[in-house]
Amino acid sequence: MSDSCIKQQPYLVQDRVKNLTLPDHTICSLCRGILWKPVACQTCETPFCSSCIKSWQIETSEPTRCPANCSKYIQRKCPRAITSILSNLQTICRYKQNGCTKIVPYSDLQTHEEACDHRLITCSGCQKEVVKKDFQDHHSKCQLVLLRCPECAAVYQRQDEGSHTETVCLRVRLHQLQNQSKQHEAVWNTVAMRRNSDRTLGETDLHLIRNFLIDYDKSVTWQLTHKQNITRILQPKLEIFFTQLGCNVDIDKDRRIQDLLTKYRKVLTIWKTHYKNIFEGLQPLLREAVLDIRDASYTGSH
Repeated sequence: MSDSCIKQQPYLVQDRVKNLTLPDHTICSLCRGILWKPVACQTCETPFCSSCIKSWQIETSEPTRCPANCSKYIQRKCPRAITSILSNLQTICRYKQNGCTKIVPYSDLQTHEEACDHRLITCSGCQKEVVKKDFQDHHSKCQLVLLRCPECAAVYQRQDEGSHTETVCLRVRLHQLQNQSKQHEAVWNTVAMRRNSDRTLGETDLHLIRNFLIDYDKSVTWQLTHKQNITRILQPKLEIFFTQLGCNVDIDKDRRIQDLLTKYRKVLTIWKTHYKNIFEGLQPLLREAVLDIRDASYTGSH
């Protein structure tokens, strides 16, 4: 059997097992290491490391053939007899050369090595590999580690910490505030331009207002000098008007509509029994109410 296509090193080499008594049953024929997370061929029951058989299928010219040359490879679980032998193995931690003296059961090896105090961690500053148990001390002193100022968020190496004086920090914060101010000013200018644009009624709105006033004018006669009678006619017409504008308002409860009616009553009180042109009294109030409602709709959508 050729193993030329297997490039990876075995996860668990034979030398790391203390009690290897049945090597013929626990060795992967592809990587020659101890079986790791093993699977097997359904036909011949030859076991392989799961990663080794995947590499074989990717790199060989006959990916469907069993590496043991029995027939087409169909994967199955590793036979229980083999997994039982593996579970009894006592293994040496891969970080022995870094000082680990632990010998752990085969089934616990991966968990131990992932948490081992002697595994190597790369320092983000100097890129040096340091054993886990010494890493915190190293990292807290490494002069190349990046620090972040809690006041201005500036980033610098620990070796430059002394040059980030209070004066420098204040200058950075001032610069940040100036940039934020410019950004806020730009946002407010955009909003103001939009709001000013919205404060100008479109042709459709003006047309609806004009038609409303003409219709209301026709409904009011010279004899309707009592303000309550006039506003009683006005209110249902306002409801139709704002519906045509596409404004969702409650005529009986909306503050802006009630303000319009209150102001109009005051106008009628000033005029007393002398009725003036509807356009003169109601038009500015109606325009202002429409603009206020348009503004409120814009603000609510943002």
